[in-house]
Amino acid sequence: MSGLEQLIRCSYRNANKIVVSIFVERWHPETNTFHMPFGEMTITLDDVSYILGIHVPGAAIAPLEDDSDTNFELLVNYLGVTDEEATEQLH
Repeated sequence: MSGLEQLIRCSYRNANKIVVSIFVERWHPETNTFHMPFGEMTITLDDVSYILGIHVPGAAIAPLEDDSDTNFELLVNYLGVTDEEATEQLH
């Protein structure tokens, strides 16, 4: 029912260990990017959706920098966060 049945076929056993090792060496957690010879690269939710074959419905929601009221509304109405949790996250 969750739509995540595609994850059953995903396993570390199916991964190319050399390719994974190369990506791990190039990962920089400070910037959440891979540093490649041609520049920086990041993996998005859209990339993961495509690679794993999982449909991700809906629009992306990003917090607005200086609008606490709108951010509170986004957290509570669209992400199902309680009022207390939203207040805690925004302060």
